[in-house]
Amino acid sequence: MTEDLFGQVAWFAPVCKRELDSFFEQNRYDAWEHPGRSLGVAYRASGLFAYVFYYPEDRPRYAVMVAVGVVAREGVSSQLDGTHLSAVSNEQLDHVSLTFSDEAELAAACAYLRGFLGRCPNWRDRDLVTSVAGALAIERDRDYSDRETSRQLELARKAFADQRWQEALDSYVVAGTERLIDADQKRLSIARRNLRG
Repeated sequence: MTEDLFGQVAWFAPVCKRELDSFFEQNRYDAWEHPGRSLGVAYRASGLFAYVFYYPEDRPRYAVMVAVGVVAREGVSSQLDGTHLSAVSNEQLDHVSLTFSDEAELAAACAYLRGFLGRCPNWRDRDLVTSVAGALAIERDRDYSDRETSRQLELARKAFADQRWQEALDSYVVAGTERLIDADQKRLSIARRNLRG
């Protein structure tokens, strides 16, 4: 296996191009330089992109990954990764079929991917991809917001317990005072009172 110290496989892109270029050309996708991505091959057509890549840290057993999404004027605006391709497909990707450790296994994984995408025409539907990617982005943002709120509440409670009133107040404000439970509302009130002296 030819790989560098960081697990980057020199033959990944050439094998993918050999195995996937004609499939994407048949689907009216052209080869494309995906902004900021260098560990794979990318294709673009009618405002959509497909990006086939791998994670070097998975060595010695890699997995072919695929992302499809919508290209914005300034770059990539939204994408669905392989686990979310099921949202626009009638079947799930078999991730075992996408693993590889040598060129022959990568060629077989690319053949599996071609078959999967061939049975799933919705990955080329711009409206559907945009809609699903938008819904997933909202879900990711909500999840991040919930985690950040929890983190801020934890910081506020610790600061309150240590009588660091300003820090407690700041963390409660960042968490969102309208979302506080009664006990945290009381702590916030006490922190404000102690800051006023």
